[in-house]
Amino acid sequence: MERLTARNSIGQAYYPHCFREDTCDGAGASDKCNKCVFNDKIIEQLARFEELQGMIGIPFERFAELCKEKIPEECKNPSKAIILTDESVDEWNQYKSDKEQGLLLKLPCKVGDTVWVIYANGDLSEQKVEYISKNIHSKEWNIGFHIGQIPFSNFGKTVFLTKEAAEQALADMKGV
Repeated sequence: MERLTARNSIGQAYYPHCFREDTCDGAGASDKCNKCVFNDKIIEQLARFEELQGMIGIPFERFAELCKEKIPEECKNPSKAIILTDESVDEWNQYKSDKEQGLLLKLPCKVGDTVWVIYANGDLSEQKVEYISKNIHSKEWNIGFHIGQIPFSNFGKTVFLTKEAAEQALADMKGV
């Protein structure tokens, strides 16, 4: 949002636009001020400010204080500090709890992805992931295709997310 105001040396707010020589030079005391397009900009921006403050439900001064309290000084990118809804906070707390308990699994791909598989005979095959499952005996997670399943541990060895990576691995295996 474009800033329309400034503060003078004693802290009073004013509209710099009104004091520029290339504008009306009305300084708020001219008949021209009543017809000024800049006044319309000020009124529109004030209306947006008031609407936003109404949406937040607390005065902006308090909102700014809360932001300062929650964003640590060492924060390198304060624009990444976001306001979360109650539901988002609950979800975030649940995620952190699940992560701490080791309940999260980072999948190398998802159902519907295409992967490239190098088979023992040296064939390269494009496959669509049809399911993801856990082997009850080995406790290992697998990706499944119409022809069988392969453990996650094979990613980067015989299963690849790009054809180029699979071809490079195949070439390396053959010593090319």
